[in-house]
Formats: sequence, C-alpha cells, structure tokens
Amino acid sequence: MESRLEFKGTGRELFKQLFVGALLTGITLGIYGPWFLVKLVRYVTSVSTIRNTPRGDLTLEYDATGGALFKEGLITGLLTVITLGIYTPWMIARMLRFHQTHSKAVDAQGTTYQLRGNLQGGELASTVLVGMLLSAITLTLYMPWSLVKLQKLIAQKTELVADGQIIGHLDYSGEGGKLFATMFVGQLLTIITFGIYAPWFQVKMLQFNLNHTEIHIHGGQIIRGDFDGAGNELFVMNLVGGILTGLTLGIYGFWFMAKVMQYQFAHTSYRNTGRPSLPSLPAYGAGLATA
Repeated sequence: MESRLEFKGTGRELFKQLFVGALLTGITLGIYGPWFLVKLVRYVTSVSTIRNTPRGDLTLEYDATGGALFKEGLITGLLTVITLGIYTPWMIARMLRFHQTHSKAVDAQGTTYQLRGNLQGGELASTVLVGMLLSAITLTLYMPWSLVKLQKLIAQKTELVADGQIIGHLDYSGEGGKLFATMFVGQLLTIITFGIYAPWFQVKMLQFNLNHTEIHIHGGQIIRGDFDGAGNELFVMNLVGGILTGLTLGIYGFWFMAKVMQYQFAHTSYRNTGRPSLPSLPAYGAGLATA
C-alpha cells in the first residue's frame, strides 16, 4: 500500500492569506507576525490530506494560537538577545517542539497521530558547533556529513504517538558520503549549465532526503518516503511560473506557489518496507503499519 500527500489549496486563497497577513504584520511593525504564521500554517494543513493509509485518509490539523506563539517567540527571542545569540539552538529546539505539539493527523475513527520531539538545545548546539568547525576546517567539504548528523539527531529525538501512546519513532539513514556525491554532482552540473540543471538537482535532493527518512513502527515495520517527480516537469513549471510572475508584476507568484506545492505533494509517497510482526504491535501501530 502506498500513501500519498494531497494539497488542494489555490493561488487565490494563498494570495488572500499572504497579502492580508503581510499587510497587517507591516502595519503592526511585526507584532501580528505570530498570528499571521499560525493562520498560514492552519490554512495549509486544512487543505492538505494524507491519502490511502491503512487507517484511511488522514486529515491534518494545526491548533496553535497566535497568542501562544507570540509568547513563545517573545521569551526565546529575549533570551537569544540577552545571551548574544548563544541561546539560538535552545530557541530552535523549543520552537520545533511547539509546532510538533500543535500539529496533528486525524483518521476517520478519530485517532490523533502526532510527532513528539525530545530534542534539547544542548544536543543541537553541540552537533551544529562541531559540524560548523569541521566544515570550516575542511573548506566546507565536511558539510554533507554535518547535515546528515543533524538530520539523524532530529529524527532520533522524534517519537510517533497515537492518542498519547508511543507507537514508533523516526530515524534518518542517510550517509555523508552519498550526500556529498549527490550535492557535488548536482552543484557542478548546475554551474556548468548556468542554472538550468537546478530543478533536476532539487528533485535529486528531495529523493535523497525522503528515501532516507524512516518511520519505525513498533513490531518491525519501517515506512520510507519517496519522490517520483521529474526534473523536466519542475523545469517547465519554474520557467512558466517565473515568466508569468514577472509579466504580472509578482501577482501570479501566489498561483505559482500553489502549483509548486501541489506538484511536490502529489509526487511524495510513503511505503511500508519492513516485515510485520503483528503480535507485538499496539492496536494503533498495527493499523498504521499493515501494508
């Protein structure tokens, strides 16, 4: 069984959300920003669905409030300024946990699935610091290994829960050497072709990250992502979208954004690649894992 994402948003709706939100954020000198972000994320989730899962279609929800995000942002922002930026990794970890807490997927039976992160600022700080130092020493050659370690840390600190019950966890199986090869070839071809290869490079990166992002369900099931879009499709979409956006003085940009999201969602899929061990699966895990 293969599950796919679906985005049903439109350019007109995105235009309304972004235009009004940006206008109010500007008028209030940025104070409205948290409310703007919450409304935008809530809109995107409201028009997004995970289709054809073993538990049926899953609808996405986001229940944060602008006031709660404003408070969280104010506290972490002040601490970051007071510590001259040292608190930044703790701020990022807290904001990640905040958004995970308020993001949900709900099946037809009313079961609520969430990602619950346990990433701490100290862990993030040490991983990023070591990665930056080694990347600087090696003239950025170490960067792919640094990115893989960061992805793996975030994934391994994230659990999958159903109605509060832990049913699995995330992992990241990418390797620095393979990411280095993908990035090196992609960047080289993009430079040689004066940017023309960029859409193909973007597709390769999406495929790499999704192929190596795993959801481990209790009982031995492993769900992996995939991206089956093609670079030529993205190239044509970007070319037409860029031309129309320029001709309309940026107005078409909102419709272009909606088309890109529809394209990326439609070509993103998740498939069960592990072997079931049904007797040890919790009820929710069994429902999610069966393929």
